[in-house]
Amino acid sequence: MEENKAVTFSIIIPYFNSHDFIKKCFFSLENQEMKNFEVVIVDDCSREVSYKKLLEHCKNTRFNLKIFRLNKNSGPGVARNKGIKEAKGKYLLFCDSDDWYENNLTKILTIEIDKNKSDIIFFDYNKIIKEKKMKANSLDFFKSNFSKEFYIANVKASLCCMCIKRSLFNNIKIPNLYNGEDIAVIPILVSKSEKVSFIKDSLYNYYFRENSSSNKVSEKIPNQLLEAFEYIEKNLFDVNKEVKEFLGIKIVLYGITLNLFKLDEKNKIKKIILDFEDKYKNWSKNEYLKNLSISKRIYLYCIKKRFFIINFLFAKLHEKILNF
Repeated sequence: MEENKAVTFSIIIPYFNSHDFIKKCFFSLENQEMKNFEVVIVDDCSREVSYKKLLEHCKNTRFNLKIFRLNKNSGPGVARNKGIKEAKGKYLLFCDSDDWYENNLTKILTIEIDKNKSDIIFFDYNKIIKEKKMKANSLDFFKSNFSKEFYIANVKASLCCMCIKRSLFNNIKIPNLYNGEDIAVIPILVSKSEKVSFIKDSLYNYYFRENSSSNKVSEKIPNQLLEAFEYIEKNLFDVNKEVKEFLGIKIVLYGITLNLFKLDEKNKIKKIILDFEDKYKNWSKNEYLKNLSISKRIYLYCIKKRFFIINFLFAKLHEKILNF
C-alpha cells in the first residue's frame, strides 16, 4: 500500500460480500493517471470469508488505502458516513464495490477544480449491461448559467457521479436508508454549495446486475423513499416551496406510487397521494414539471386524474424494461 503526500481526493467504497466484483474497481484505481487520492474502504460486517478475500485483494495495491470494519451490518449510509469521518482528502468521491472509474477520473477532476474552484462537480456515467457499455447522457440537460434552485430541483441523484468538497458534509449525515439515501442528501449538499459544475464525460461505470437487491421490487422501497423525502423537508432550507414540492413530486408521486403499483398496493397508493396533496395542493402547476420526460409527465397526469389503470400498466412495463 503506497502512501501519497498530496491527497486531494478520498474515494469511499462501502463493501459487503462483494469480493467477486471488486477487482475491476481496484484495477481502475491502480491505473489512474494522477495518484493524488486515498481509498477508504468500509466493510459493512461482511462474512468472514469475504472479508479475508478483501484483505487478500488489498495486499498488493499500489495506492494509499485504509480499511475499516463495522461490527454489525448497518447499510451503505452508515458505511459511507464512517468513510467520510475517516477521510483526509479535500474532496470526496463515492464508488460502489462492483463499479469502477475511467482511468482519467482524477486528472479531469483536478483540472476542473484548479480551473473553477467548484464545491461540487457532477460527471456522467456509463451503464454496463451484459458487458455492453452505454453512455447515460444524464447531464446533457444542464448548463452553467442555471440557478442553484434549478440544480437542486432537477439534478439526477447519485453520489457516485459527484465530486464533493468534504466541508459540505459538516453537520450533515447521509441517512441510514438502503434505498433513497442519495436522493435525500444530494439536494442538501447542493444547497450548501457556492459553485456547482458539470463534466459531461462519462467517468463512472455502473455495472447493472439484474439480481441486485436495488433492482428488485420490495415492500421496503416505498417506506424508504418516504423517509428520504421527509429528510429533505426537514433539512433543506433557504429554497422556495416549489423546489421542495417538485422533489416531492419526483420522490412521492412518481417514485413511491410507481413501486406501489408494482406491488399492487392500491389502498396505500390512494393514501400516499391524498397525504401529499393535502400539503401540496397545487402540485400539478409546478413550473419544474416541464423538465421531466414525456413519459413521466403522462404518468403524473394520470396520477392527478386518478387514471390508475394506466399507471398500473406503466409500472408493469417499467418493471420489465427498467430504463424509462
